[in-house]
Amino acid sequence: QAYFRMNAEGMGQFEHKIVIAEPDSELHLIEGCSAPHYGTHNLHSGCVEVFVGEGAHVQYSTVQNWSKNTYNLNTKRAIVEADGTMEWVSGSMGSKATMLYPASVLKGPGATDNHITIAMAGEGQNIDTGAKVYHNAPDTHSTVESKSISKDGGRTNYRGLVHIADGA
Repeated sequence: QAYFRMNAEGMGQFEHKIVIAEPDSELHLIEGCSAPHYGTHNLHSGCVEVFVGEGAHVQYSTVQNWSKNTYNLNTKRAIVEADGTMEWVSGSMGSKATMLYPASVLKGPGATDNHITIAMAGEGQNIDTGAKVYHNAPDTHSTVESKSISKDGGRTNYRGLVHIADGA
C-alpha cells in the first residue's frame, strides 16, 4: 500500500514508482491520494512504471481524492510480457484538474490488460481520464470500462486509444 498526502500550502509532490513483477508472481498495489484544502494551488505530478513478467498478474488500484485546489497530472504505464495480466483500477474524485490515462503495452503473446475507472467532477472541477492499450503481439486481450459523473457544472472527459499492430 502507498498513501500520498500533501500537507503544506502551495506544495508540489513528485513521486516515481517502479514496480517489477517477476515471472509467475502476483501483486496488488493499493494507492491512496489526498490533500487538505488550502488557499493556493498544489501540484501532484506522479509517474508509475510497471513491468509484468511472463505469467505474472499485477493489479494497481488507485483512489485519488485530492482537494479542489490541487492539479493532478499523472503518467502510468505498463509493459506486459507473454501470458501476463495488468489490471488498472482507478477512482478520480478530487482535484481542480486531473489528467490520467494509464497505458499498457501488450508485448508478449497471450498478454491481457483490464481498465476499470470512474471519474467524478463537481463544481469547478475538470477530470480528464482515459486508457491506452497497445496490442503488439498475437492472442492479446484487453477490456476498458470507464464511467463518468458530472454535477454542478463539473466537467469529465474521456480519452482512449486501443492500437492493434499488424500481426497482433
